[in-house]
Amino acid sequence: MLSGLERLNQPLEARFRAFLTRVIQDDTMHGRFLNTLSLLEHIGSRKIMLSHIHKSPNGEVLKHMAEEARHAYFFSNKAQALLKQPLNDYSQNTTLAPAAAKMYFGKLDSMIEHRITAPEKNDACYLWVSLMIELRAHWAYGLYQDVLQQHQKSLSLKSLIAEENLHLAEMFDSVMALDSSAEQTIPQLAKNEHELFEHFFAQLEKAV
Repeated sequence: MLSGLERLNQPLEARFRAFLTRVIQDDTMHGRFLNTLSLLEHIGSRKIMLSHIHKSPNGEVLKHMAEEARHAYFFSNKAQALLKQPLNDYSQNTTLAPAAAKMYFGKLDSMIEHRITAPEKNDACYLWVSLMIELRAHWAYGLYQDVLQQHQKSLSLKSLIAEENLHLAEMFDSVMALDSSAEQTIPQLAKNEHELFEHFFAQLEKAV
């Protein structure tokens, strides 16, 4: 199944590598990109919290939310070091295409909410949105780490990637247990997510 998703992403790989290579050569641009990743992780953490606002989250949900918030801090901290200034927001001047980043997440959330039917819909939407985001993070962060290593940058995402991959495995197991048709649903939702990400990525390219 993952090999099919890799084929879906393959046409974007060269463009994404070229984008990353360009970004990491300029500290200001790189710092703004890192702060954009912080924004995305922050949105993810907030959406986990909101999805459980009417129901007490279990330990796994709390762990996931805390790790997403910690990843947001990780990226923000690295961004501050490159930009050489304190960062107190996710403004247009400290990120890349912030409106497109928010739109990507919002449209993904909305798309899944309209597509998924389940007795515990909030739980199901949380799991499906998380799975799609973790699949994207698995692809994007892996390429980012490759480019950082190729250009001998000191920044390393290895521990963060390990946590994201653990989240991915957990979300995959959870949706498989929740939905008997998950094997058919995953490629459909992944195709929709891919289209949303392509639009977001086009805005990132324009921003640099």
